[in-house]
Amino acid sequence: MKKIILLIVPLILVVFGITFAFFSYTITSERNEIVTGQIYMNYVENSEIYLTDMLPETKEEALSREEGGIFSFTIEGKNTSEYPIYYGISLVEGNPVEGKTTVIKPEHIMIYLERDGEVLIDGIRYSDWDNERIWVETIPAGTNDNTAYNYELRMWIDTEINVSDTDPNADYTTEEWNNAYASLKVRVDGTMETMNMPLSIETNDTYVENNKTYFIAKVSNFYDMNELGRSANDIMNLQISGTNSDIVFSYKDSEGNVVEETSETLDLTYNFNNNKTVEIYVFVTPKNDANGVTDINLKLTKNGEVVQNFNKYINVYGNNFCLNNGLNKLYDCILASDSLTTDVETAKVNIENKGEVNLNDTA
Repeated sequence: MKKIILLIVPLILVVFGITFAFFSYTITSERNEIVTGQIYMNYVENSEIYLTDMLPETKEEALSREEGGIFSFTIEGKNTSEYPIYYGISLVEGNPVEGKTTVIKPEHIMIYLERDGEVLIDGIRYSDWDNERIWVETIPAGTNDNTAYNYELRMWIDTEINVSDTDPNADYTTEEWNNAYASLKVRVDGTMETMNMPLSIETNDTYVENNKTYFIAKVSNFYDMNELGRSANDIMNLQISGTNSDIVFSYKDSEGNVVEETSETLDLTYNFNNNKTVEIYVFVTPKNDANGVTDINLKLTKNGEVVQNFNKYINVYGNNFCLNNGLNKLYDCILASDSLTTDVETAKVNIENKGEVNLNDTA
């Protein structure tokens, strides 16, 4: 087993106010291997990200905004060593906003992260911002020239939030909402022991197999990338559920499991005897077989302890021609289905143009 010892501890801890870090480091192992190199990191940010006096909005509305709830930062660096250097991006509760008294719960805030135009985090709601790691990146080994990544973090208020003075299940009263705010900080660090994500998901509108939408959940039982493949004894449990009963799930995974029978929840347990990552293809089917958007909760535990818990909206696709084209009346559906046209009046013309039925011809 190769044990890495840091002779000079290389810790990059960049929060607001710290904009520059430079260090050299040396690594040795039990095999007396020595790796030396230099790392240069420059963290550039504009301001703290916060929301006040804003209404719930859709993802499309939030992404079209040019100000408010947007935080841009850049990571520049080079790494002349022979090992990739990992750094993580985390969310931390921000400072109070003057004149506001109610903190909007993290579970009601959508988080979106892009890197140079590539979507990394696509509208996820976290259960808390207690140093919640949302992304891990590397400065590749042997980069003698500067590497620069430009990030843009956005946040907005979930449209499903419930503000009411009469509903006992409301998220906020009107008085609370009138004094509400959300504030967070972005933490970028190079803590070597925590450079892997225990749970990450990939979603894309093109992820469709056999007319079923799916997303990919990746479950890992290790944090340190240097621990990959080493022996372990961990029980990882992933629970997946919808926030309503309109969808059902099935799955297959990289362990060879294939479950086509659908259920309203998935409760998947993996016994890891070494450090690795399991990929799970989770298929989502709408019960009414119509296109729509659904909210999914994912909770991962390791040896009984919750390590990650978040929610994500995803698009789902069904095979119901009528519902998928806005035809929710039976007589319109019958007419439109005859020639598979989305316009009822056009369907009537098409039927009329068929003329008299010739009973002497059969098919």
